[in-house]
Amino acid sequence: MAAPRPEYAAQVASPPYDVLSSDEARQMAAGNPLSFLHVGKPEIDLPPGTDVYSPTVYAKGADNLRKLIEDGVLEREPGPALYLYRQRMGNHVQTGVVAGASVDEYESDLIKKHEHTRLVKEDDRTRHIDALDAQSGPVVPDLQGEARD
Repeated sequence: MAAPRPEYAAQVASPPYDVLSSDEARQMAAGNPLSFLHVGKPEIDLPPGTDVYSPTVYAKGADNLRKLIEDGVLEREPGPALYLYRQRMGNHVQTGVVAGASVDEYESDLIKKHEHTRLVKEDDRTRHIDALDAQSGPVVPDLQGEARD
């Protein structure tokens, strides 16, 4: 797992890819080449109107991730790690743990499925992971074979 070096964490931090439109992400990342939005929503570095499912978009995300690693902004953890996170919305505060788990545990229901996703978004994130050879954010597919809207 790669994480931002502490001195870059504030610049790298970004909202999840699916809470911003491409235009909003483009505006938020403007002037900040270290924003992780360049990895999670790489279409922001391509001409507006680019098909977000184009192979060019996934390749750009891979290039952007590789650059953050090569430039020393992100560094690989020396071993297995857990991360705590906290989200705040109004008066509601929620704390959780980020960790990796096996697909087998997910498919056998040892890991609770907390949401259903649309097949087009699952395919998008799968292609994103394949292009980056890394998982850049949470992916919670509906492995029951049902497409969700």
